[in-house]
This record gives sequence, structure tokens and C-alpha cells, in this order.
Amino acid sequence: MIRCLGGFLQTGAFAGEYGAFSARGMRLVESPRREAYATVAVFGVHRGAIGDLIQPTGAAVARA
Repeated sequence: MIRCLGGFLQTGAFAGEYGAFSARGMRLVESPRREAYATVAVFGVHRGAIGDLIQPTGAAVARA
């Protein structure tokens, strides 16, 4: 399941959602990376805008 949080798409299943986005031809702007707060991938969306797919980690999940 994906939740939209102020321009970020938050998921609990990053690998699956990332694969689905890629299979649908979403343009990847940055490769997936692990940050202290989440796993993040940046995609191109509509008319040059970008969106972030994130899966929070540890303490970040507890605060969400």
C-alpha cells in the first residue's frame, strides 16, 4: 500500500513498488539509496516534476 505524504509516496514494500513503477516505465531520476531515515528512489512524474518513493526505517516508522 502506498500513502501520499506531501509529495512523497510512502510504502512498506519498497522493492515491490519500485519494481511496479519501473515496469510501468516511470523515469528514474536517481538510483535507489538508503538514508538513515528511509530507503529512497526519485522518479520523474508529470511534466518534469519529480516524486520520491520512500520506505521509512526504524525510528522514522514510529514517528510517521
